[in-house]
Amino acid sequence: MTELFTTVFYWWFLVFTIGVISLPLTFKLFNTFADRGYGLSKVIGIILVSWLTWWLGSLKIAPFSFGPYVALALIWLANLFLLRKQKTQLFKAAKALWLIWLIEEGLFLITLAGFSFIRAHQPDIIGLEKYMDFGFVNSILKTKYFPPKDIWWQGGTINYYYFGHLMTAVLTYLSRLPSNITYNLMIASLFSLTFSAGFCLGGNLWHISLQKLKYLPARNRYAQSVAGGGGQAKLKVKDFISGGLLSALSITLMSNLHPLIYIWQGINKYWYPDATRFIPNTIHEFPMYTFAVADLHGHLNNLPNAIVLVAFIIVLWQNLLKQRTLITKDFKLLVLGFSVFLGVAYMTNAWDFVLYLGAAGFVWFLALWQKRGLLSGIVISGLITLALALWSLIFSLPFHLNFSSFAQGIGWVKDHSQLWRLMILWGFWGFISLTFLIALISKKRRKKIQPKTLLTLSLLAFGWILVITPEFIYLKDIYEGHYRANTMFKMAFAAWVIFGFAGSLTIQWLKNNLKEPLKTVWFLIILAVMAGCLTYPIWAIRSYYNGLKYYRGLNGTAYLKKNYPDDWAGIQWLNQNVADQPTILEAVGESYTDYARVSVHTGLPTVLGWRVHEWLWRGSFDPVGQRTEEVKSIYQLSDLNQAKQLINQYQIEYIFIGTLEHQAYPQLNETALSQLGKKVFEQNNVRIYQLF
Repeated sequence: MTELFTTVFYWWFLVFTIGVISLPLTFKLFNTFADRGYGLSKVIGIILVSWLTWWLGSLKIAPFSFGPYVALALIWLANLFLLRKQKTQLFKAAKALWLIWLIEEGLFLITLAGFSFIRAHQPDIIGLEKYMDFGFVNSILKTKYFPPKDIWWQGGTINYYYFGHLMTAVLTYLSRLPSNITYNLMIASLFSLTFSAGFCLGGNLWHISLQKLKYLPARNRYAQSVAGGGGQAKLKVKDFISGGLLSALSITLMSNLHPLIYIWQGINKYWYPDATRFIPNTIHEFPMYTFAVADLHGHLNNLPNAIVLVAFIIVLWQNLLKQRTLITKDFKLLVLGFSVFLGVAYMTNAWDFVLYLGAAGFVWFLALWQKRGLLSGIVISGLITLALALWSLIFSLPFHLNFSSFAQGIGWVKDHSQLWRLMILWGFWGFISLTFLIALISKKRRKKIQPKTLLTLSLLAFGWILVITPEFIYLKDIYEGHYRANTMFKMAFAAWVIFGFAGSLTIQWLKNNLKEPLKTVWFLIILAVMAGCLTYPIWAIRSYYNGLKYYRGLNGTAYLKKNYPDDWAGIQWLNQNVADQPTILEAVGESYTDYARVSVHTGLPTVLGWRVHEWLWRGSFDPVGQRTEEVKSIYQLSDLNQAKQLINQYQIEYIFIGTLEHQAYPQLNETALSQLGKKVFEQNNVRIYQLF
């Protein structure tokens, strides 16, 4: 246990250092926020260091073997330059805001340690998508330049959204910890980054909702925000904490209404994944489920960045409303900064690029429509959104040049969700939205809607657009039986984030506008339902982590050593003795099985790994089926000349013969295979041959 918290503290200090280095830029970007965006600085720092590492590797300026150090140094120098220009303001901010910063830092450390402790009770990197995610990380750690090699498709590069795995690899490299430890630390970090960033933005939104939207010169924004005056509300720590916790808890720990409805069928029988597969043939995950099952997958990897994207939407919204002159230096910096993080979103989880860009345009359009008129709203919001899209594509250009989309067009939904099922999934946010709408309509009869109220309304409306859209259209892929599953999955996940902030703003608005005794009754209902939804982590942790009964540490590959001791020994030999990324041969197996364990745990490419995944990424099963048979023919070696031809074609340097190879190929011809190279490793029934 002591080792766990020592490791966690060391990891926290690394992330904390990256965040501190990035503070001047964060303050520059979010100078209208009450806390100057302190809770976002770690996310911004990690993403920028990874992004620069990726660019240096993509342009072949610096290999990954020292690219992260170069990137970190460049970020540090750029922030030193900014620090010289705003040193006085930063020191004043630190003096005035130390309590908020301490709370945000404390929340990050507590949640990091807490979720690391949870992961230490089931750290195994196996099941669901973990093999794919872990394999990508290990491939990146061994790569020289980008794009990284696809470990499951010899001769190809990763045709997937791998930037989140790159962030894990960068932190792994900087920490010098092994990847089987950092995988679990990264899962915990994503939770803590999401919680602390969500707290930061939620608190700032509550503070913004107390302000009067009047133009303020940039140099005065901080002082008046903290002290009050000039239309700015004085920062109230209590309100900041209330808004922050509402958003952070809603996004990270809450579930839909499913456990409240179905837990009474029997506490011991409740199966927590049902809350994410409640509508037949679809997926509608929310963050807590994803954190619990711990796949280092794109939608989870981009979750902290999604909060930064919403923060950019808000700060640009402030600029559009407050500035007398639209195009200023600050505005251009914000657009460029937003573009970088949108580009990162595309490389991490492409759906988020589209959805948060759409959210930005929607929010800005409604605000500008109210301020400048319909035509100006359309033109200005459209031009800014277009500029963001173009710049983000430029900032992620090397990725696009090496990526082939596996989307197959838009389709119309044939079978719709039952209304009662949708109400169970989204009833909590529906109740909040309906109450807000009724109260707003009643209030609007007496007073014009304020811009900050319109912000709340536009965020809620866009959240519902994300919920409703998969009931009509979907993006086609290879999964015909679950044809709209991925569309609903990604839109529902983004809607959860949007509702986390919109809901918090709505609660704040209703707190100030409902009258007694309705206000008390309404808040009691909300608190009761939230409390019920917040029980979901109990059921998920109880099931997935065995009720936290068996502490095992953060080593995510200990299970492999236990289940396949001889295979593990062979994998360790490869990790210790094989440099670069030569091709190995191992048995082909189906997705979500133990097959491809050698390539996954070494980062060495094999001829073919998980078949369904490569089918998705390559667009056709034909080449996948062909490679399946070719690997089989090499292991069975009925035709020596054909085997040599395939070995040369795929540049195979090592052949792994272990437990799963014997299971997959009962007619495996090891006698003939031994003539193709020399035996470099042997332990019981596991052997590795290095080919001549």
